[in-house]
Amino acid sequence: MKALILMIAALPAPALAEGARVVFDCRTATRCDGAGSCDVATDPHRFSFAPLARGTDEVDLYEVSYDEVTAEAEAPAGLRQFSWSEGAGDRQTLLLNDDTHATWHRLREDDARETEIAFLRCEVLQ
Repeated sequence: MKALILMIAALPAPALAEGARVVFDCRTATRCDGAGSCDVATDPHRFSFAPLARGTDEVDLYEVSYDEVTAEAEAPAGLRQFSWSEGAGDRQTLLLNDDTHATWHRLREDDARETEIAFLRCEVLQ
């Protein structure tokens, strides 16, 4: 994960244009619902981040793909977080915590029962 963080943070503008893609495999360790109930989980997730453009106000744009979903993500330069939406009422953030851990927050504005936080263990593939 540290390699992922360093690769994303260090991408220069030309690399963004070339489409340098970063892929990492994650497995959920713990999942908590919006009410704070948590359980052990092992579901896999493969995230792929492809740079799209250097955005405004030091925010970079990426295409994120995972679990048969593709969306446009924003990543503030120098921070280890990505934010995106799958549609109206959906807000998601992936925080890269350290070398091998990430936190995935999924907010469903219209249904609090669908809101969850997943604690992930990850390995960088590219």
